[in-house]
Amino acid sequence: MGYRALYREYRPQKFADIVGQQHITRTLQNAINSGRVSHAYLFCGPRGTGKTTTAKVLAKALNCTNRQAGEPCNQCQNCISTIDGTSVDVIEIDAASNRGIEDIRDLREKVKYSPAHGKYRVYIIDEVHMLTMEAFNALLKTLEEPPSHVVFVLATTEPHKVPVTILSRCQRFDFRRIEVKDMLPRLKQVAKSAGLKVEEDALVLIARAAEGGLRDALSILDQGSVFGDDTITVDDVHNLLGTVREDILSKMAGYLVDSNASGALSLVNELFQQGKDLRLFVRELNTYLRSMMLYLVSGEIPNEVIDRENIKVNAAKFKTSFISKCLEELTRLEYDMKWSSQPRVLLEFTLVKLTTTEKADTASRVEQLENNLQNASIKKHSEKSTPPADKSSAVIKKQADKTEEKKQRSAVSSKKLVQEWPAVLERVKKIKPSVYGVFREAVLVGDADKELTIGFKPQHTAFHKVRAEQEENKKVLQQALSEVLGDNWAIKIIELKDKQQQTKKKKKNIEHPLVKKAVEFFGKNMVVIK
Repeated sequence: MGYRALYREYRPQKFADIVGQQHITRTLQNAINSGRVSHAYLFCGPRGTGKTTTAKVLAKALNCTNRQAGEPCNQCQNCISTIDGTSVDVIEIDAASNRGIEDIRDLREKVKYSPAHGKYRVYIIDEVHMLTMEAFNALLKTLEEPPSHVVFVLATTEPHKVPVTILSRCQRFDFRRIEVKDMLPRLKQVAKSAGLKVEEDALVLIARAAEGGLRDALSILDQGSVFGDDTITVDDVHNLLGTVREDILSKMAGYLVDSNASGALSLVNELFQQGKDLRLFVRELNTYLRSMMLYLVSGEIPNEVIDRENIKVNAAKFKTSFISKCLEELTRLEYDMKWSSQPRVLLEFTLVKLTTTEKADTASRVEQLENNLQNASIKKHSEKSTPPADKSSAVIKKQADKTEEKKQRSAVSSKKLVQEWPAVLERVKKIKPSVYGVFREAVLVGDADKELTIGFKPQHTAFHKVRAEQEENKKVLQQALSEVLGDNWAIKIIELKDKQQQTKKKKKNIEHPLVKKAVEFFGKNMVVIK
């Protein structure tokens, strides 16, 4: 016998061997043990998740003469003939090539015959959504009331194309994409049985590239065994799939956060010269940035990530808002590249856009911070204290000197705080990196008597302000302030008002009828609008 592909050679032969579909295999085993087997099942889900395999195991279990706990023995004549594909009681039909009404009429005539060896005749109709509407209609009555010895198993990757009249006559089971952590033990088992030497990280890459389909993973493993002469390394997998190493993704992420457009374009040119698929590179970059975003938001990293420490280090450099923007732009880019004749140009344009935008945003924040501090200083110096009339000129002069001295100390303190604020943020990053991303969005409002007031823009109140107000996060900022500036600091957190909305609201209040009446009655100088 010739060579058989790994996914055929190591196809699961028992319910226990089926990976990632325990919610289905347990139900089928219980149905077999209790004798409550349905006349029709619909197996639907993505490719390579075990639909046809489960159907064959079910067929074996129904006709097995030595069944135990709902599992087929795989040793009796009925099991062996089903495995070899020679059983006359298990009929597989490919609906993609037998989709007409004549094929279904022929099926209707044959279901009347009793099984030859087992207890049931099992009809497995693969890709059932390919049947014509006339064929579906011809199948309806037989599917609803088949002979007692017949069980139908319909399998499809597109259940939305199956008529509701068919769906309502079947027990539906939805197969899920198999997670990487569930797929890895099976890949290791197959590799060991096939005598393959595979690096641990290479298996992770294979499982991740399969996107939930175990059959795809085994096909990649099979291809890698030929490429690497029964030894598969991480570089072998990257060469086979056309993917890039995580250090390349880390480098591109660094170029984005550093606003280094030149470095990003040079890296794209390097990948292009190596013959890499740029659209696949964008997809991987999206996955990498998503892992960093999840770490910033929840503190958790997806299981399929290989270099977890590198993700943590890179994530500390990013703001959640910038990562979200990158993901939004790159996700749109991935779709656009699919239909473009010049995908490289689209990628370069997007990278330039992201890097220059981040630089402009940084400059804008610095300018806004400087304006806020300048306005605060002018306001403090312009406030004149009015002394009581009954005090002597000496007392008045003394109070004025104290007030001026206090203003000068406050101005010096504010200036020092502005200068040391980056150092405070760096200290926050070292104490707790996830909190750094929160306070990085804060705007310095002012400080008085060792109380620091910071504000958040309206668009940052839903996430950043809420996290900043958490007691454990405030303590991190207080610790950083104490270590950099000395003394103990109190923290006050406010929401910055939108000036445009305030102006509109004030204008609306002035035009209110009651306000106009008050102005007419008391005079404009006596009415204060808040």
